[in-house]
Amino acid sequence: MLRLTERNTEWPWDTPLAEELSRYSRYDSSEYGSYQLEWEHLYYGAARFANGWSPCIEPGWEWICADPLSIPGLTSYVLSHLQPLVSGESCDPAKPRVVSLLPTHTATTFEALPSEIINHIVSFLPAIPALRLRRCSSTLYAKISLDQIFWLDHLVSGDLVDYLWDLDAEEIYHKHKSGCWNWKQLAQVFSHAEIIESALAKSLHGEVDMWTTAFEKANMHKTEFRDAPIGLQNRCRMVRIVMDIERIDEAEAKDKSQRPSPFDGKMYGALPVYSP
Repeated sequence: MLRLTERNTEWPWDTPLAEELSRYSRYDSSEYGSYQLEWEHLYYGAARFANGWSPCIEPGWEWICADPLSIPGLTSYVLSHLQPLVSGESCDPAKPRVVSLLPTHTATTFEALPSEIINHIVSFLPAIPALRLRRCSSTLYAKISLDQIFWLDHLVSGDLVDYLWDLDAEEIYHKHKSGCWNWKQLAQVFSHAEIIESALAKSLHGEVDMWTTAFEKANMHKTEFRDAPIGLQNRCRMVRIVMDIERIDEAEAKDKSQRPSPFDGKMYGALPVYSP
């Protein structure tokens, strides 16, 4: 990952995300200096510029140094993927079904509550816990309704798609009032959006060079999200790197790290390095 400070980005260094990055960015000693992780994907395009050649001035690669925090037009871009509900589907809030328990099933105290009360309680939960609670029993599955309002509210709150935490709530709710929209589908689209893959495909222009990774080659023809704001592309790249970091423990990270050297013929991404 490129040094964020070199992009003059006001990165929130006191956040858990930054703390997670810093854990693997400074295996410092007077003898060996600073170690940095090496991945086959080469930090999703950034490592090809680790020798000081800035992507900010390289045509097609500007997204790697774009501001990931302040993204103009982010909400409008997300809403451009919103589709209307198909004919026959209602956009009105779903009414909880009346559930008759099977004679062999003894309801818990919570399950026995009226559906309206259960749904009111669930409305205070983040999306993932709410979905998990609904799967706890057939009774809760029937009582907890996941209507379009559920998906809309959690998309706006930022707990449904991890990299969309700053959508304009006013703009989205204004859109909601204009018709019957499929907010569930929109959330699904961006939960699985191949934004990084599309950005790399656009930068590579279908050409392979000595730095092209297996990851890039496998996604050379992804096109759906090529028009995403460049700040969003870089944000998704950073989020993906953090997810990669979370999959390994500290001992494994140190074991797999390498010392950058301009003479060993390898390219490394530069994680933020902090002074002791």
